[in-house]
Amino acid sequence: MKSVGNDDSDKTPAVLEEAAEWLLQLRETPQDADLCRRFEAWRSQSPEHQAAWDRTQAMWDALGEAPAEYERLSPARGENTVPRSPTHRRHAHTRRAWAGRLGRPRLAGAAAAAALCAALFFGPAVMLRLQADQLTATAEIRTVKLEDGSTVVLGADSAIKSAIGDSGRKITLLAGEAFFDVVADGRPFVVEAGGVEVEVLGTAFDVRMTSAATDVALAHGSVRTSFGEDMSSQATLAPGEVISIERDSGAETRAAIAVSDIATWREGRLYVTNQTIGSVVELIQRYHPAWITVPDRGLAAKRVSGIYDLTRPDQALRALVGPYGGTVRSASPLLRVITRL
Repeated sequence: MKSVGNDDSDKTPAVLEEAAEWLLQLRETPQDADLCRRFEAWRSQSPEHQAAWDRTQAMWDALGEAPAEYERLSPARGENTVPRSPTHRRHAHTRRAWAGRLGRPRLAGAAAAAALCAALFFGPAVMLRLQADQLTATAEIRTVKLEDGSTVVLGADSAIKSAIGDSGRKITLLAGEAFFDVVADGRPFVVEAGGVEVEVLGTAFDVRMTSAATDVALAHGSVRTSFGEDMSSQATLAPGEVISIERDSGAETRAAIAVSDIATWREGRLYVTNQTIGSVVELIQRYHPAWITVPDRGLAAKRVSGIYDLTRPDQALRALVGPYGGTVRSASPLLRVITRL
């Protein structure tokens, strides 16, 4: 999440995640007087806290009070959501009760809630749809045959656009992850992903983009990565190597990987080595219909290695954070909050 219209862009995302955690706790135990007192102390701490709470409440209303509009705007996610049960309706009533006691501002109608929900969740998706030649939905994997005979396997929530001409071939990975099996025909083949360029002649490799880094893993053949304003930071990979390039700092980390472990997401398995919990959650998010957040920055920064089942994303989340004292809380069919026990 990003702040708008203030100078606290570094602090605002953390405060918004704190607000989401308060929302979850108050929803679970609305009669806890001590919890309400501690919440009021947090909310009155600064105008930024109050603004974060108002935004969080508005988003929660958009998810809980405008389900039909939400599902209409996002068929791919709506198809996987759980119908609103009597228990869910009781929870919604409880949410309204404690929210009223706490003096929450009401959202001006379901239409405004739906509009806010659309802006928060679907704006990036609309932009991708306008730019992409090919894109996938949540938990969808698709194989694309390019006009030069090369094959691209698109991971979930991923998108590419292609430009293939007489002088060269360029594929831009706009979001997500893709495995490329390139046919050598004498023309350069370049993949651009988050400011990183991967140049090949004939090879198979995986490219993964997250909000923090671009990773390239080589299955066979040879590739050269380039990064930086003038693309002067270069590295050549051999089969069984993976390089991770941090987007902000340009720092590069290289490691060995078994070729059989490259792009295991094609078989429904996520293989990670020395990755932060936050980055792995971001990858699992592509296979989960709900929004997932990790308010605890310390937990999100923990590093893990392992294999996780993408066909059971909730189980994968529990396996990911359980060893570090984390728990996955299901606030609704559309929200998962990961906290420490």
